[in-house]
Amino acid sequence: MSKFLPAFTFGTSLRDLSQLLFALTLVLVLGTRSQTGQAGPLRWLPLARLGDQTIGTALLIPVLWLASWGLLELRERKKWNWGGMALTGALGVFTLAALLSMTVSLSADGARAFSALMLGWVVYLFVINERPPLLLPLLLVMLVQGGVAVAQFAWQREVGLYWLGEMSLDPQEPGIFVVVADGQRVLRGYGLTNYPNLLGSVLALSLLLAMPMLTRLRGWRLAWAAGACTLGALGLAASFSRSAWLALAIGLAGWGAEALSRARGQWPGRQQRMAVLLPLLVTAIFLVANRELALSRFVDIANTPTERMSLAVRGSDIDVALQVIRRHPWRGVGLGNYREAARAIRPKAFVVHNVPLLVLAELGLMGGLAWLVLALAGLRQARGSGYRLGLWAALLAVGLFDTTLWLTVSWRGAVLVALLLAAVSARPLPQPGPGPRPDPASRYTAPGLR
Repeated sequence: MSKFLPAFTFGTSLRDLSQLLFALTLVLVLGTRSQTGQAGPLRWLPLARLGDQTIGTALLIPVLWLASWGLLELRERKKWNWGGMALTGALGVFTLAALLSMTVSLSADGARAFSALMLGWVVYLFVINERPPLLLPLLLVMLVQGGVAVAQFAWQREVGLYWLGEMSLDPQEPGIFVVVADGQRVLRGYGLTNYPNLLGSVLALSLLLAMPMLTRLRGWRLAWAAGACTLGALGLAASFSRSAWLALAIGLAGWGAEALSRARGQWPGRQQRMAVLLPLLVTAIFLVANRELALSRFVDIANTPTERMSLAVRGSDIDVALQVIRRHPWRGVGLGNYREAARAIRPKAFVVHNVPLLVLAELGLMGGLAWLVLALAGLRQARGSGYRLGLWAALLAVGLFDTTLWLTVSWRGAVLVALLLAAVSARPLPQPGPGPRPDPASRYTAPGLR
C-alpha cells in the first residue's frame, strides 16, 4: 500500500471500488460547484428532470458509492464501528431533534436540509468503518479550489470554468464579495463555490486534515502534496475569509501544541517539517504583499463601506433570528424553514451567520440543547489530543460567525463536518518513533482515523 490510493486496483475488489467512488464523491462535492438544476457537474449528461431540477449522470457517483458499500457490508458482515459513543450519541440526539422538528412543517427546503444531515451521517460512518485514504481527494480539492481562487484574485474576474459551476465574477457588480483598499474594489477568491467564506471553510478544513499526513510522506509524494497544500493555503488567503483564517489558526495551534509536547525523537524529519512550513511561509508572503487588503478586514472597518455594510447586514440578521426564536421558542419553525420565516419578518433577510441561533430558530429549545450536547461531547471526545481539540474548537469558532460548516445547510458543509467528526471521534494514529512501525496506509489517513 504505497500509493496515495493504495488499495485501488480498479475493479478487483468491492472495497477498492467503494473507496474509489467515495474519493470521487469527495472531489465532486468539495471540489466543484455542483447544484442540481443550477450549475456544475450534476447537470452533465441529464438523466431526468424533477420539477425544475436536472439530474445528471454525475449524481450516479455517490449513489454507486453507497450501493457498493452496502454490498460490501452484506458480504463481510464485520463488526460495526460507531466511533466514539459520546460524540455519536450526541449526533443521534441532534438528528432526533431535527426529525421531530419536521413534524412542525415539512417543506422542500426541510427535505434538502435533512438529506444533507443524512449524507453527513453516511460519510461519518464510512470513514470510521472503512478508514479510506483521504489524502489524494483532499489534495485534488485544494489544487482545484485553491488554483481557481488564486487565478480569480490575480485576474480580477472568473477564469471561465463555467462547466464546473464557476460563477460570473465582476468586482464592480453589486452583490459580488470584494475587499476595498484606497477606494479600489478587489475581488475576493470564490473558487468553485457560491461565496468566499464557503471557499475558505473548504480549504481551511482540507488543510487541517491533510497537513498532518505530510509528516508521514517522503520523496516526490511529499513534494507534490506540499505543493497542493501550498496552493490551497494561497486560495484560503485569497478568499480573505476571517472565519476561515480563524479556523486554520485554531486548528494549527492545537496541532502545534501537541507536536511540541512530544519527545524530540518523535518529531518528523527535516524534510517533513519544511513541507509543513512551506504553505504557511508562502501564505505569509502573500498576505504581506497584500497587507492593505488583509488589514482592511480588521482595521478601521467602521469607515470601510463594504465592511460597514457587512456588519450591518449581520447585525440585522441576528435581530431577525432572535425575533424568529421569540415567536417559536419551543419547537422552532422546522428544519430548513428558517429563510422563509426570516423573510416574513424582513423580505431581504439572509440565513443568520451563527449556527446556535440557526439551530434554535429551526429546531427550538430541544434543538438548541441538542447542539449544546453535541458541542460538549466533541470537547470530551477530543480531550487528550491537541490536534483533535484544535479541530473541534475550529468548528465551534466558525459556527459563531458563519454557517458554512454545519450539517444541515448544504451537502458540502455536511461532508466537511462529517470528516471532522470522524477525525475527532476515532482513536489517534500511532506517532512516529520507537516501537512497531504503523500501517503504511496511515500515511494517507488523517490523524485520529485509524
